[in-house]
Amino acid sequence: MRWDRLFADLDAQASAAEAEEWRIEIAERARAERATVGLPDRLAAARGVEVALRLTTGTHVRGLIVESAGEWCLVVAGPSQHLVPLWAVATAEGVPPTSARLGTVDARLTLGSALRALSRDRVEVVVETAAASVTGVIDSVGADHLDLRAGSSLTVPLAAIAQVRSPSPR
Repeated sequence: MRWDRLFADLDAQASAAEAEEWRIEIAERARAERATVGLPDRLAAARGVEVALRLTTGTHVRGLIVESAGEWCLVVAGPSQHLVPLWAVATAEGVPPTSARLGTVDARLTLGSALRALSRDRVEVVVETAAASVTGVIDSVGADHLDLRAGSSLTVPLAAIAQVRSPSPR
């Protein structure tokens, strides 16, 4: 019967159009979801992954991401540890395409929080900025700066920090 074939053809066309609309909607939703993913979420998914970071100062940091938070990540390279503010990352190589939402606490851990822990433990660090690298002990951490004891007291704005790392072994 010709009518049966006509209705079957119309039904097939409608099904194909519906499937195409569904494919387009899924692709659009995926793009919209991807647009909400930030670098902190990408680095949270990269815990345990070796990455290569190029900092805005031109410094290269290659190692394993062991921690990450809303403003920073901690990269371990052999005996060296590098606390890197995310604003100082120019490029990141090796970061997986997946993401993991940071927990509420991790998202709120600022660079200042991590620096206060180093200050509390009186750890010797190297603070690197675009202008200089200074070795010392963090005396205190304010809202937007730290005071570093390096012979004399030096105040460093947090926004100027490219990384805080452990000193090279002697």
